[in-house]
Amino acid sequence: MFVEDFENTGQTPVLLENYVGAPPLNETYTADPPWLDPAQCNGIILNPTSPDQPDCPNALLRSMASALGEVGGTNPPTNNVVTAYTNWVNPGADLVEFRTEQPIPIATPNRYISFAVDAAVVNCEQAQPLLKFYLTGGGPDIPTFTTPINPCTDPNSKPYPGGNGIMAGSFAGNSAVLFTGTELGIKMVNGQGQWFGNDHAFDNIRILDATPQLDNAFSPATIDEGGISTLTMTVTNTSELAAKNNFTFTDRLPAGVSVASTPNATTTCGDGTVSAVAGGSSVTLGGGDLAADEVSCTVTVNVTADATGAYVSGPDRITAVGLNSPNSATLTVVTPPVVLEHPSDQVVSAGEDATFTADASGDPAPTVQWQRQAAAGGPWTDIPGATSTTYTLTDATLADSGSRFRAVFTNAAGTTVTTNPATLTVVRAPTTPPATTPPATTSPGGPSGTLPPTGASVTGLLAFVVALLIAGSLAIFGIRIRRTR
Repeated sequence: MFVEDFENTGQTPVLLENYVGAPPLNETYTADPPWLDPAQCNGIILNPTSPDQPDCPNALLRSMASALGEVGGTNPPTNNVVTAYTNWVNPGADLVEFRTEQPIPIATPNRYISFAVDAAVVNCEQAQPLLKFYLTGGGPDIPTFTTPINPCTDPNSKPYPGGNGIMAGSFAGNSAVLFTGTELGIKMVNGQGQWFGNDHAFDNIRILDATPQLDNAFSPATIDEGGISTLTMTVTNTSELAAKNNFTFTDRLPAGVSVASTPNATTTCGDGTVSAVAGGSSVTLGGGDLAADEVSCTVTVNVTADATGAYVSGPDRITAVGLNSPNSATLTVVTPPVVLEHPSDQVVSAGEDATFTADASGDPAPTVQWQRQAAAGGPWTDIPGATSTTYTLTDATLADSGSRFRAVFTNAAGTTVTTNPATLTVVRAPTTPPATTPPATTSPGGPSGTLPPTGASVTGLLAFVVALLIAGSLAIFGIRIRRTR
């Protein structure tokens, strides 16, 4: 939201009260008199390659400027800082070390504001600086800390080369202010009043937008008509993890979605209170808090919907103060599956195929998985690849007899229905009787139990028949002759 890096100057040291920030703000700064005294090595803007300021020839100041260049990720030899070395005279406790002179515009109200500074320090075995940030404006100054920043002991501080035990780091206030205005000022106060020690420099004064992020999610994201989903609203702190107090939001649920008959509305957001009335169309959090170093907190409530469809909860349905609006979350409502056809028992012969059929309704259409149970009983197991409404067991064997088969239908909400089981009976295949030989016959003129020969022997057989007929005719003729005599 705002940064002052003190780089809008040249190589020659300049006093803080004479410095003008970069366009377009062209901000100017001041401090209480002890912290503007160059004879005490205070209020001087310089870099590691600057010449000495006539009132304060001190190499340690340039070493701290170099360390802060590394902290800020800039070019250390040209990095400008503001000195606060307290050379010989006690500056006094809780005096202003840095303050803006013109208001800084804030484009968006209802944001959490915090402040940060890069600082380096030497001689930490003596008195140590205690830096405090305040928001200034038309009314009383508002602190953005609960504990002052101490560059000697803060966990974000680490050693740098340059003599006298230089420690440096980037530090943020551990609290934030919910700011509703459109412009503000800032000041940094040093709570340490001693000169022996209290030797430091600072850079990169920043106003931070420390507004937490609000996110929402349904779990489960897909339910049956009339089912229950838990809506979770998560407030995630910003990286500096400063305390945030008194944020609020109202979530107007999508049309068709309502608070469940048992809301179970809860929050972990400090002293916040949740309002969610059974059957209502909104969820409200009032007075939510995040403690310092707290990463996130949540609001949860049970919701329901009676009609199928996709219900979108987006940023346009959120009214929030002190929170960034969430992305969209979707609740999908589906029709549960209903069995329309159960598989029938099958009787087949060994070697034949057995086919089972089942069906179920649902919106969207449910998936199907066939299962099998062994003839001896035991667990039902999925049949690999059997995922259509018809399942065929090919080439059934007698060992398959007694096995049971069923279909399990599942919808997108994970709701399942199972058909009645069907039993497979496998019988032995019918046997074909062996081929039979006609009984033996005796042929005239042939040996007993044999048939006359074929081929050339047929002529003899015909001659025998002709001879027999002639003999018969002669016999009849002879009888007639005797009768005529």
